[in-house]
Amino acid sequence: CVCVCVGVCGRGRDRDGEMGGRLATLLAVALCAMSLLSTVEANGARCNLTGYWTSTTDPSQETVRILVNEDMSDGSLEVQASVWHAAVTDGGTDGHRVWVHMVGGHGYSNSTISASPYKDYNDKKTPAPDCTYMFNWCKFPYCPVPQPDPWPPFPKPFCANGDYNCPLPPWEPTWQLNRSTVMQPCNSSGYFTEGARWGLVSFDWNNARDVWSQQPRDKRNCEEMLVEQCRRVKEGNPLTKCFVYRNLELALEWLASQRMAMQDPTKSSYFLKFLTGPRKGQVYNNSDIEFGDQWYWNFSNPEAVDWFIEQSALGPGALGSPYVDGIFSDDVSGTFQEHLTAPKEIGMTTIEVAEYTAASNAAYNKLLGALAGKQGYNWQAFGAQDGTTDPPSKTNCAQVMRTWCAPEYRNSSRLITDVPDQNQTLAAFLVARGPYWYIGHGWGGCPVGPPQPNPLTQTIHVGEPVDTCTETSQGVFTRRWTKGTATLDCNTYTAHLDF
Repeated sequence: CVCVCVGVCGRGRDRDGEMGGRLATLLAVALCAMSLLSTVEANGARCNLTGYWTSTTDPSQETVRILVNEDMSDGSLEVQASVWHAAVTDGGTDGHRVWVHMVGGHGYSNSTISASPYKDYNDKKTPAPDCTYMFNWCKFPYCPVPQPDPWPPFPKPFCANGDYNCPLPPWEPTWQLNRSTVMQPCNSSGYFTEGARWGLVSFDWNNARDVWSQQPRDKRNCEEMLVEQCRRVKEGNPLTKCFVYRNLELALEWLASQRMAMQDPTKSSYFLKFLTGPRKGQVYNNSDIEFGDQWYWNFSNPEAVDWFIEQSALGPGALGSPYVDGIFSDDVSGTFQEHLTAPKEIGMTTIEVAEYTAASNAAYNKLLGALAGKQGYNWQAFGAQDGTTDPPSKTNCAQVMRTWCAPEYRNSSRLITDVPDQNQTLAAFLVARGPYWYIGHGWGGCPVGPPQPNPLTQTIHVGEPVDTCTETSQGVFTRRWTKGTATLDCNTYTAHLDF
């Protein structure tokens, strides 16, 4: 018996809320694994994978925690990892090999189980026994880093990480295809002139950077120019939704509202400070770019949360303007994603980092509710963090389509990556989409000459859906609209857009 999991079985959840495949396949794998387990146990070579593991090899970096629990009766696994936030996924083992549904991917990854190449960290001499290495994970204590004691708690479920669906946008939905397009363009030399061509656009702080950065440091007007950019978009198309940039981890000196808080000594508690060393009590300043200081928000302070929402998110530089419909909240999980050395420099323990992350997540949830109260929304609430969700490919087409067609997924808000030179992506979008789905592109750098909207999104008139996604035969997905039918055949990876 050879157990091979082909990525259509199991219950693992990825960041887009993916629920894997089919009960029959799962049962077949489980029965096969049980048969192998009997053979392995008879030979006395059974591994027990339960325990803490890590993929971290650099002691200067935060240690990734991977908790594996194995059911020794059938070899099934439950796996949780700190980098997967609150997600718990599944897997299995036959005692010699292991398969785990990796969060953020499509399907299962497989690995042999072997001895860790590292010696016992505690005495540096004892070689690792078998059953202490799989994938690129080592089992404590046979790792090049010490096991933290105590471990911080795993994060609580968080919608912007895809642990569950965020609330839907408060505005009226649309099925009109040319209004269901999305783009995050950027023109560093000035205003972007074609934003009105999309249904939703979001502008980064780098937009018009060559203009606002010429102002004196204490008068830089990036925030005001973002609002003016949205005004120009609305002038071209009042129906286009326009978002502006904010950062959930960093206060940026070149945004006027945040600069005012950074310069106000009475608001110093709004920012993280050194906890140890000769600079203890001073604001930690990550001023590693030329445009100004970057301070870390201290969202464990409720006053800082309320100020950020009322002044920076709902103020005249964002939702307080009639031209702005939402914000792009960069570094949404607040876990020093792009600044890995900051916790050590500040003097934060792993427990304090976990508490900081939890406070940042709670601040985001409050922000999302406040935005909705002003008829606004947030890019990260669409379920793809800072980007857009990859469409089905030739190799995972049926699996992704079954995920997309599930009611929970279909009825959430989504941004889908477009591939304009092929019709398969557009067909998949039309077959599966919900009322708050957009197709296009996320961040691609600055300056960037953004791709034009897919011509078909500008010319096809689909009407409204007559029914929902239907798998009419194995691997063939179809949906009827009032003006035609969209079909994606995953067996041949061909699309039919009969409109």
